[in-house]
Amino acid sequence: MDADLAERLLGTDDRDVARFFAGRETEIASFDAAVRFAADKPQATFRIYQGAPGCGKTSLANHLARTRSKDLLFVTVDPEHLRNADALRMRIRAASPTSGNSAARIGSALVEMVSAHLKSAVAADGLRAQAAKLAARGTSRLVLHLDEAHARALACADVLRDLHASGVGVPCVVLMTGLGHTKRTVASIPGLSRLGDNAVVEMGAMSAAECAQSTAAMLEALKATGKPAEHTDAAALAAELAQGWPQHLRSAQKALCGELVRVGGLLQDIDTEQIKADADARQAAYYTERLDHPIFGIDPVLALRVVVKVAGGATGDGRRLEHLCGDVIADAGLSELFAARGATATEFADALFEKGVLSRGPRRNEWSVAIPSMAVWAAGELGTDDGTAPTEHGTTW
Repeated sequence: MDADLAERLLGTDDRDVARFFAGRETEIASFDAAVRFAADKPQATFRIYQGAPGCGKTSLANHLARTRSKDLLFVTVDPEHLRNADALRMRIRAASPTSGNSAARIGSALVEMVSAHLKSAVAADGLRAQAAKLAARGTSRLVLHLDEAHARALACADVLRDLHASGVGVPCVVLMTGLGHTKRTVASIPGLSRLGDNAVVEMGAMSAAECAQSTAAMLEALKATGKPAEHTDAAALAAELAQGWPQHLRSAQKALCGELVRVGGLLQDIDTEQIKADADARQAAYYTERLDHPIFGIDPVLALRVVVKVAGGATGDGRRLEHLCGDVIADAGLSELFAARGATATEFADALFEKGVLSRGPRRNEWSVAIPSMAVWAAGELGTDDGTAPTEHGTTW
């Protein structure tokens, strides 16, 4: 067994990198299509990958950057880099490779054309001709990646609007990753309400086969010892514990890795119940982290109750979320405490949305639990069977 790799896997908390990436063919195809389309117009092409926390948005972007860096210049940007044209130009120049390989030459050419474009109100015909020549060789695209775009796009409104209207002088893809309301945020910027039919990609669950494929790759890298059936069973166990969610898959794989360390890499000796318990504990810690907000700290049980009620359809009839939160607060006898703290039911509802605990449905005032399995966990914390009815041993509310 590769003990050094196991130690690295267990010691890293970097959720933005999927070491054993698998699946996401549809999402990748959408990005590749955007790259091809970017060469056909002067304006930047936008792609928004949005979804609940832990669904793999950022790790997908990082995977694209790693696997396509030969032909594309990937530049990670934040609001400071998108403050104005000069800041963007400096960021692109700083991110361009300096070594003498093909990526460096591509980066250097892109930087010069971007700089010339951003320094002028309108790109000159000669500049566009240079961009067209590079595009014809298939190695001239620039990708600007803005993560956490649901919370940061508004701060970049002017430059994003300019990218959408006139581009940067070279074929460019603006890749945004964020929570499920990213599209709403971006579309609220004047001039960005119409980004195209294919601009938004909803990031959902992975298939069980994809989860198992990723885990099988981990077992191979770890040099775990076992019969083919034992490898298959271990991968299937991690896939089951993942419930299709990349963040849960990471928890399951860490649990499996930890157990393999204990038994010296022998799959026949692993304790599946210990793996399940470890994975469950890691998932619970992640859910608890999602509820780390001052307003939830007034009484942590309240957020769990709202989650369970929403999972049971409490807002499906058009009931406003803030009204549901207000009722839960009142039923707990905490209205006066909230008032004393200067907190409101609306702020409570907003926090559930902003933290990615709840997501909006397609109809007005329709809400759902962003990570479905979180409702099951919340119900268990409250002592209910399915999140809708309290049990005799549970908390009544």
